[in-house]
Amino acid sequence: MGFKYIKHLRATQATPQTSAIPGRKAEMSQNAAGGYAFDLDDWSLLDRFLVLGTEGGTYYTDEHELTVASAVAVDRCVVADGSRAVSRIVEVSDSGRAPKNEPAILAVAMAAKQGDEPTRQLAFANLAKVCRTGTHLFQFVAYIDAMGGWGRGARRSVGDWYMAKDADDLAYQLVKYRQRGGWTHADVLRLSHPRPGADKAALLAFAANKVADGELPPIVVGYLEARNAASPEDSARLVLEYGLPRECVRTEHLGEPVVLEALLESMPLTALIRNLGNLTRAGVVTPFAASTKTVLGHLSDSDRLRRSRVHPMAIFLALCTYSAGHGVRGTGSWTPVQQVVDALDAAFYAALSNVTPTNRRLLLAVDVSGSMKQSVSGAPVSAAAAAGAMALIVARTEPNHLVLGVNTAPVELRISPKMRLDAAMKVVEGKISGGTDLSVPARWLSAERMTVDGVVTLTDNETWAGRAHPVQAMAAYRSQVGSPVRNVVVAMTATGH
Repeated sequence: MGFKYIKHLRATQATPQTSAIPGRKAEMSQNAAGGYAFDLDDWSLLDRFLVLGTEGGTYYTDEHELTVASAVAVDRCVVADGSRAVSRIVEVSDSGRAPKNEPAILAVAMAAKQGDEPTRQLAFANLAKVCRTGTHLFQFVAYIDAMGGWGRGARRSVGDWYMAKDADDLAYQLVKYRQRGGWTHADVLRLSHPRPGADKAALLAFAANKVADGELPPIVVGYLEARNAASPEDSARLVLEYGLPRECVRTEHLGEPVVLEALLESMPLTALIRNLGNLTRAGVVTPFAASTKTVLGHLSDSDRLRRSRVHPMAIFLALCTYSAGHGVRGTGSWTPVQQVVDALDAAFYAALSNVTPTNRRLLLAVDVSGSMKQSVSGAPVSAAAAAGAMALIVARTEPNHLVLGVNTAPVELRISPKMRLDAAMKVVEGKISGGTDLSVPARWLSAERMTVDGVVTLTDNETWAGRAHPVQAMAAYRSQVGSPVRNVVVAMTATGH
């Protein structure tokens, strides 16, 4: 009789994840899986959106709901500290951290349209650092147009985007990115009203579909000739003569092997990894072919990898798509060439050559619950497969590590530094089942009486199944070992917890 209130005191030490922790309810909310978790601050939400995006949603949340929530968080950051928000957007975009740049473009457009005057000026001043290509520029103007249209700042900064480039770079942008999303350079120039000097007057007249009075750069001359190319052989000759990108080639000639072989000579690495399937399907990339040797040379060129700023995740996704032998939506198929698969595998590791080990004792906890089957931001790979790739990176770079699978119990995961990337992915994917309890890593360490310096958890974030919250289990473990063990959660989705 005298102990009936003791259960309420114990609830602060072990609370089912379907309830908020007593005394901390203000910091928590219910996630999409029904569990309670700590709310992420807006700046962390901004980071997740910039790096991960929201395409495809998550296992529990659709794309629209997730995008709206992320946009609201971006807006709050812009209002709270516009300078910090713009600086972070530029940093993530310009450093090449994100697999896709569109989240950063949306965020900088929001800052340019919805921030206070200093924030708008800063966003417009950094436009070229976020919008580095014509496609990026078209995305930006589409966003600002949807958010209320053009103002003086938008006209000036977009005009400056054209004026700041040298004539050759601008000419390349104009012929490679003629139109995207219903926008053309003629549309943008009409709205921005740039005033070119003599060196760009003819070039911008060409872009605006006007008579160009003056000499045009060679790549524009080649583009104009390529529009009237009579045969694939003519198109291939013009590609080699003028260094034309694929966007300059007549559509009916693009699939011809002779044209694709010509394009390979100067194809940017990002375009190359996107088009490996098309090149293979067209018979350009085949075993023992000279074109295949060219592709392998490009993929193994470490200097080229560094200069191109290709994100490791972009190579990872290209590897997954190419190895599958079909596109993301299943349209178009090819038989993968193993040497290309191996070259992409090696390029993935080369792009991660700047990984610096912590040299700490790390437990890498990989979520293997059922929701990890969900694809990552609309990519052709599951969260589980991506977690397998990241687990292998840790295994290869950290000398003191242990990998543990986690659902509602500990799960053995045998991931060796000597494994290939595809093997590590399959190990994780083969263990997927059950619910999610992210208190398992700390509870397992306590039971094993094992001391580590940090726990790194790879998860889609929707924990709900445990008898205690992860923070409670970690507090108990820290008390047991007598040290402030670091706890790092690596989000595989842009959720708000």
